[in-house]
Formats: sequence, structure tokens, C-alpha cells
Amino acid sequence: MSKARGLADLGNVYNDGALSNRNLVINGAMQVAQRGTSFASWTGTSAYCLDRWKYTNYQSGAVTISQDIDAPSGFSNSLKISTTSTDAGPSTYSFLQQLIAGQDVASLAYGSATPKQVTVSFWVKSNMTGVYTFNIATQTSGRRVASTYTVTSANTWEYKTVTFDGDSASTIVYNSTLGFICEWWFAAGSNFTSSPLPTAWSAMTNTARSTGITVGINASTSNYVNITGVQLEVGDTATPFEHRSYGQELALCQRYFEAYNGSASSGYMPIGMAWTTNEPRFDILYLEKRVAPTISLQSGSTLISNNAGSGTEHVWSSFTADDATTKTTLIYGTNSMAATQGYAIQTRLIGNLLIDAEL
Repeated sequence: MSKARGLADLGNVYNDGALSNRNLVINGAMQVAQRGTSFASWTGTSAYCLDRWKYTNYQSGAVTISQDIDAPSGFSNSLKISTTSTDAGPSTYSFLQQLIAGQDVASLAYGSATPKQVTVSFWVKSNMTGVYTFNIATQTSGRRVASTYTVTSANTWEYKTVTFDGDSASTIVYNSTLGFICEWWFAAGSNFTSSPLPTAWSAMTNTARSTGITVGINASTSNYVNITGVQLEVGDTATPFEHRSYGQELALCQRYFEAYNGSASSGYMPIGMAWTTNEPRFDILYLEKRVAPTISLQSGSTLISNNAGSGTEHVWSSFTADDATTKTTLIYGTNSMAATQGYAIQTRLIGNLLIDAEL
């Protein structure tokens, strides 16, 4: 890039009002992975994997999703999707999403007379050369616009950019609910490719969500896609990726999801009490969430309580979270502890307690 072009691009970014905090995507460099770094047998599922990234794989074939150390220069991680069993039926679809709260995209001015253009940029690597599709959508209005991009060299990191006009007909509610969707498609059966791709904003039609795609990650167990360096910004210019520190990225992720971690030698929770016989309970505090979260024990995790200092531990047989707010929740359960009201209870977590306020 010439110096003159660089200065011109910087001027465009300045005019769009974002010299910093311009990336509307969280965890675009795939650094944060509170839920884990590998997710096997992902089939018939739409769920979060790496923080803020949701993967949908509706097919009988399965994929594995992982945080990978394969990344282009300047990055340390990528998100990798690799096929472990195949399915290429007409109802198959497989895509990656970032869901963005409405209050974080007010700068787009959608629904006004002067909606702004947006540009998405990212790095992608795959063994599959060919045409892929990318969509953005507004949740409240149910409107969508899409584009294709092409991977030209197998097993090589390639940089892609796509720019879309703004939408004066879309309404985005600027609060903590879902407002804006980014969607990368990696497989689509004929049920999703039979109508023209919406290259201008229009009402969402499922039959047009991935028209033009020529690849299918689900077609072979040798297929894979890696993606990283994802940036969504206002304007018609793809600027260099905005690297945030790991701590900044983690804090942004924890507004949506936080994991309490414990082990056999640690994981002590706040001191609680026995409200009635065999009913241990305690309050937990967490970083402020988007909304009051759902609290759950990750599969294979355990809570164990005893009368403080007694040394006799009792595994919880049930688990309930109650009176959740954006900052605190009461946790209570049952076990075989012969405690009475008012006894101090010490509780230990082995595994993960999940605090989920995702969109």
C-alpha cells in the first residue's frame, strides 16, 4: 500500500468517527476460550464454542471446533472447524456467527436517512478452494444482505474484505438485546441456495441464505476451515486489525459469559449456610452481565459442601440458581449433610460453574 493510500484510508476512518474502538466484533483474534479449547462431535447443534462465537451445524455429519495455534503473521490463534463425519443432504447447513447487542451498533445509524456502510475483514485458510458466502442481518427487522468471497489457494492464509451499504429500512433496538448478526457459511444444502443471493438489503428468505456457495465442509473428512482476525467496522475501508490486549478482550467476553473454575485442591466458594437440614446455599458475585445470567454446572462438574471445619464432605445431589441479577446469584442444593439452620457451610467446586448471559 502506498503512503498516499494509507493516509487516504486514515482520513476515511476519521470521517467515520472511529480511530479507536472501531472493531464491533469481540474476540476477533480468537484468543479467549473460557468454555474450552476443543469441542468434538458437534452435530445437530447451535451453541457457543470460543467466546462470543456461535457455531451451527445442522446435519447428521459431525465437526470438531477448536482454538488453533495456526494463524497468519501478527496473530496467535484461530478458530478451526474440521469435519469428522460427512453429510451433504439438501437440508444441511453449517455456519459461524457473531451476535452483537443493539446498543453496540448505534453508530451504524440504520433506520435513519443516512445509514452507514460497514466493512468486514478477516483471514481465512482452508483446503477447500471455491466460493463461500457471508451475511449480515438485523434482528428486529429480519432483513439481510449477503456477498460471496473466494478462497483461491488451498491451505494458505488469505485476507478477505467485504463492504455493504447501510440500510435505512432496518430498525435496530439500541439496548442489550440482539441487534445485529454476522454469519459465515461453510456448507449449504439446496434448501438454502435456490433463490438469488440478496446482494442488496431485503427481507430474509431461508432459500437465499447461501446461494452461490460452491464448497461444503461437510462433504469430506479431510475438509477444514480456519478463521481469525475478524473485524467489523463502520465505513467503506478495511483498516488494519485492532488488536486489543488479552485482558481487554476477556473483559468484553465476560459481559456475556464467565466461568468459575475449581479443582480437587482448590475451588472454594464463598462461605454459606444451611437454610434447613441438608440444604446448603451460598451467594456468588460475578462481573456485571448483559442481563441476569443462567447459572449451571458444566457436565462432569461437582459441588461439595461440609459444615465449615468438620472435614466431612457431602456431594450435592441437586443444584438450583435463584434470584439472579446482573451481578449476583443465590446458589442452593441438597445433599446428605446433617446440618441445621444457621450452620456455616463451606462449599468446593470441582470443574466449572457457568455464568451465561449470551445473546
